[in-house]
Amino acid sequence: MRDKKIIADEAAVAAAIGEGRAHHGAGRLRQAEAIYRGVLAAEPDCPDAVHLLGVIAHQNGDDGVAVELITKAIAANPRVAEYHNNLGTALKQLGRLEDAVAAYEEALELRPESAAAHYNLGNTLRDQDKPEDAVTAFLRAVELRPEYAEAHNNLGNVLRGMGQLENAVAAFRRALETKTDYAHAHNNLGNAFKDQGNLDDAMAAFRTALELNPGFEEAHSNLLSCLYYHPSCDRQTIFAEHRKWNAQHAVPLSPAAKLHNNAAIPERRIRLGLVSHNFRRHPVGYLALSALEALDTEAVELYCYADIIQGDDLTGRFREAAHGWRPTVGMSDEKVAALIGGDEIDILVDMSGHGTGSRLLVFAHRPAPVQVKWVGCQNNTTGMDAIDYFISDSVETPAHHEPWYTEAVVRLPDSYVCYEPPHYAPAVAPPPALSNGHITFGCFNNLTKVNRQAIALWSRLLERAPASRLILKAKQLNDAAVRGRYQAMFAEHGIAPERLDLLGYSLHAELLAHYHDVDIALDPFPYSGCLTTCEALWMGVPVVTMPGEIFAHRHSASFLGTVGLTDWLATTPEQYLRIAERHCGDLAGLAGLRAGLRERVRRSPLCDAPRFAGNLEAAFRRMWRHWCATKSDGGHTPNR
Repeated sequence: MRDKKIIADEAAVAAAIGEGRAHHGAGRLRQAEAIYRGVLAAEPDCPDAVHLLGVIAHQNGDDGVAVELITKAIAANPRVAEYHNNLGTALKQLGRLEDAVAAYEEALELRPESAAAHYNLGNTLRDQDKPEDAVTAFLRAVELRPEYAEAHNNLGNVLRGMGQLENAVAAFRRALETKTDYAHAHNNLGNAFKDQGNLDDAMAAFRTALELNPGFEEAHSNLLSCLYYHPSCDRQTIFAEHRKWNAQHAVPLSPAAKLHNNAAIPERRIRLGLVSHNFRRHPVGYLALSALEALDTEAVELYCYADIIQGDDLTGRFREAAHGWRPTVGMSDEKVAALIGGDEIDILVDMSGHGTGSRLLVFAHRPAPVQVKWVGCQNNTTGMDAIDYFISDSVETPAHHEPWYTEAVVRLPDSYVCYEPPHYAPAVAPPPALSNGHITFGCFNNLTKVNRQAIALWSRLLERAPASRLILKAKQLNDAAVRGRYQAMFAEHGIAPERLDLLGYSLHAELLAHYHDVDIALDPFPYSGCLTTCEALWMGVPVVTMPGEIFAHRHSASFLGTVGLTDWLATTPEQYLRIAERHCGDLAGLAGLRAGLRERVRRSPLCDAPRFAGNLEAAFRRMWRHWCATKSDGGHTPNR
């Protein structure tokens, strides 16, 4: 017979753990922690108490401690699925994705019906860039728990990333059927609508998310990004919404006064900090990395604050170029700001903007004396009081556009970026019209840029160029419903589906090779191509563009000007048509331009990393000198 005292002690421990869980579930972590520690004082080897202290450590952001404690609990009792599941969550937060997957799989071995473990496994597989496996895990989670709104939501996110937009929309709607006030699902539904080109529905979804959660700055940033694509949104509307974002999300975080102790020595080595989610194969990598590598390390010391889980070869190059590499995944904005302050950064540069992985609220804390916007969802002004400078050029931001910026505009002498072509880009091929007897137009931009106005104009061009064809290539075109919608919009203007090639996602090298099938690239409007335009030019394909009044509407104009192709810039829709028509009728001229265009781009300032780095470094030096000169006045307000 078991000792009655042991039985009584076990009952007391169970009761205490139950009381602790009640506090824990209600968010009263201090009370819960005190109870768990009290249990351990009486029963030092109680695995439940050790495990739950580990969970609290995770909730407090101490994932190293969490892993240590939960691992100790598992050593004492390895047959509890909850322990392994929560260990996986802490490991994932540390970026130890393989170990996290192993922990979740162990949890599922012990309890196959755990919807939470399937859900967590799906999240980790998504971060490992294994979307098909993630979908399988999420589907199992919602099969086990049909009302699991978070699993439906994250299933939608993965499907959206795969270009399965109709299925993504269905998943988000299922999440909202279960949980109507789920702001994140409304936000994600907006992203899916945006990818489909349904901009009005997208903006309505973002606004609903904000109504449900006025502090949801990500949804507000998504709304801002959507405005740039919408043909009816003028710069007054866009500027006003950015200022609203600033007032609502950034100003409440801004210190009343912030004194920086950085040594105000104008010509000393500058500590330059870069904050981004995009240190990888992304426009940030292709348009900034080569210049950063070419900076004079005696003049500039580089620090990267990297909000990135899965890197690639360009991530490795960023890391190698940096004096300090600081992973920030899972860190609060406040902690990232403190890390930057501890590194005594002089000039801090945002490279994610209002896009995915935005860390603009780090800048609201004013961790550095000089704060700058450059590359990475650089659409126009950030709208923030806390950003001092905006790096641009004279085409992207003409002088009369400055009133629509909250930052002081710094114009580099050439383009505002430096393009590094990928080493695997195939050789330039002759224009396809020489062999197939008809002109082929192409647009490989994000399909959200291809709106009804662009379709109407391009349809007129197809009518004027008999037998011509149009290739659209974008990840969204993986979705049959999206392809059907775009075919229908062209059909409204008399363009038969047979004249359209609608191509979905492919690996980058294959995408570049598809330019062999294009004679002339058509730039969308109002939102123009950026990296896509650089890639078209590198592949020998000229681009006809019609720049607008916003920074994001003028990328192609800047790049074409930098390589000396200003005759491809239109100011009106009629001129856009005339430029394209003129070159359609001059195949010999088009072939000659194509044959020499790559070398022309290579020799232009657009690809001259040392030249660009010198100009960029000089701009940073001017910013730094200005702060040093004005330190007595607070040292962070440039001349505007």
